[in-house]
Amino acid sequence: INKITSVEIKGYADFTGSKTYNDTLSFKRANTVKNYLLARDFSENKIVYCKGLGVHPNSSSKNRIDLNDKGIAEHRKVEIIFLKKMEEEIVDVTEDTLELESEPLLLEKEDFEIGNKLVLNNIIFYGGTPLIKAESEPVLKQLVELLKTHMNLIIEIQGHICCQTDGKDGYDMINKNYNLSENRAKAIYEYLIKNGIKKERMTYKGYGSSQKSYPDEINEEEENLNRRVEIMIVGK
Repeated sequence: INKITSVEIKGYADFTGSKTYNDTLSFKRANTVKNYLLARDFSENKIVYCKGLGVHPNSSSKNRIDLNDKGIAEHRKVEIIFLKKMEEEIVDVTEDTLELESEPLLLEKEDFEIGNKLVLNNIIFYGGTPLIKAESEPVLKQLVELLKTHMNLIIEIQGHICCQTDGKDGYDMINKNYNLSENRAKAIYEYLIKNGIKKERMTYKGYGSSQKSYPDEINEEEENLNRRVEIMIVGK
């Protein structure tokens, strides 16, 4: 528990009941967890976010699987995100520290038309942060080589997240703001600069949850596909 640097607590309800009822219920659920932690001598200063978010964004009658349940049991929940000290696991992006097999970025000439996008689903971050996991290194190396081979390409690095509604962005527990998708895009931007790509060829932008591939996110696979980084060709 001493390695935990911060905690984010999110309470949810399913679609049954009124908005006021569900807002209150989700708030109570989040605070029950908070009080549980405090009763066990967890530092209140480490609880950076505790909020009831009302109805879960994917909760509706059309998503019911168990017809014996008037609502959706898995949406009546509290999500707890712990951020731990893990500096020793973070890749030093200036060094070649890891070699893993990764699907090659197989691109044809027509893929480099302005407006086309390259989706990088294998870039993985620590939850609630812009910190890049070591597993992402192979695909990032391929991206560096691609940009060094095609020196004329100008790109926008686009960050996207899942699990939010109305285009909202996520909370970044490192920078203490709600710009998670932009901060993740910036992390890729900084990686590319450190590996020899000129900053004049790149911009970055966070799109939050405004451009989901799967708007309803009915399972974990769809959440993972919405949680992505895209490289858009904006000039050449």
